[in-house]
Amino acid sequence: MNLPPRTVERLSKYRRLLEKLQESEESYIFSHQLARMLNLTPVQVRRDLMLIGFSGNHRKGYNISELLALIGKTIDREEGHNIAIVGMGNLGRLHDLSVKIKTG
Repeated sequence: MNLPPRTVERLSKYRRLLEKLQESEESYIFSHQLARMLNLTPVQVRRDLMLIGFSGNHRKGYNISELLALIGKTIDREEGHNIAIVGMGNLGRLHDLSVKIKTG
């Protein structure tokens, strides 16, 4: 599935928020609730979720567990992701310092 980069960014934000909501034992959420929490419009949320083939229930909203599973299936890759960390400051030096303390 070839999604626009902005949609992938928002799906990642949806996932982080939904994981927190799931921890608080919420089962369902409406598009307007998601939109309000992420400073988006409900139309944008519904459009993003339609792009990945997910639809909600008019009475209950979106099932959080099912939505999390589909977002993961959509944006995660089995082989993982290559990443680069930039701007970590002196983090690399910390390891060198600990080695010197242990051996010195």
